[in-house]
Amino acid sequence: RVADLDRHRHVRQVARRERRAVLQGSQDPVLQVRSCGDVALRRVHAEAEARAAEAVQWLNIALLEMAQLDYQSQLSGLALEQHILVDALCAGIREHPEQITNMQMLAAQAKCSVDHLIRIFKRHKGVTPWEFVIRCRIEKASNLLRFSSHSISQIADMLGYADIFSFSRQFKAHTGQAPTQYRKQL
Repeated sequence: RVADLDRHRHVRQVARRERRAVLQGSQDPVLQVRSCGDVALRRVHAEAEARAAEAVQWLNIALLEMAQLDYQSQLSGLALEQHILVDALCAGIREHPEQITNMQMLAAQAKCSVDHLIRIFKRHKGVTPWEFVIRCRIEKASNLLRFSSHSISQIADMLGYADIFSFSRQFKAHTGQAPTQYRKQL
């Protein structure tokens, strides 16, 4: 332990000497290189910390994509066809959730019965098609509340709700806040 403390004390003394030498404009090239290396290392470390959250997000996305590809590679025949069908329906719903007014419309697009659509959709996505439509509407409403100046009644109308009250009730049920509270919070 004493040797470790002495070694640690020595390292700190050397670091102090190097810093003083750099501050005093030392001409010793070894000290200048060490100092530049320390500065560069600190900069790299600071940038790495600043980008850590972004790196974690990208890593999560890559892992999800790999898991999805692995899942798709395990599918074959009818299961693969159903998975492709559900993914295509999801893409359409995400783009235009306001155009989906009932389950019969989705079932017609999928060329199957409503019950069968609910069964395969839930198997592949974990939620019913209608719950997926509602989530997409709420997500789109959140973006409109954040980034547009449309009134809440205009947003409700744009997303295919019959009236502002049903929109507000559904928005609050999914986000925990009324649309007006959500917008004020931003």
